[in-house]
Amino acid sequence: MSDAVKYASSRPSRQWEKIRDAQTDDQKWYFFNSVFRLAQAIEKNNKSEIETWEYLVEQTIKKRPEYMIF
Repeated sequence: MSDAVKYASSRPSRQWEKIRDAQTDDQKWYFFNSVFRLAQAIEKNNKSEIETWEYLVEQTIKKRPEYMIF
């Protein structure tokens, strides 16, 4: 299991949605939107969406690891 999946699985998607909506920085909003979408895909067990959102979250974490701390 990747770090992105572990991170997204740590909270329910509705909680990620609230975190996303609380962001004032556009870049952080996009990151938490990706985490929210990944959490939704995990809950639905949609493998193709999991791959897509997992990739986006992983790439953002590589570039901006500070986004994981909120």
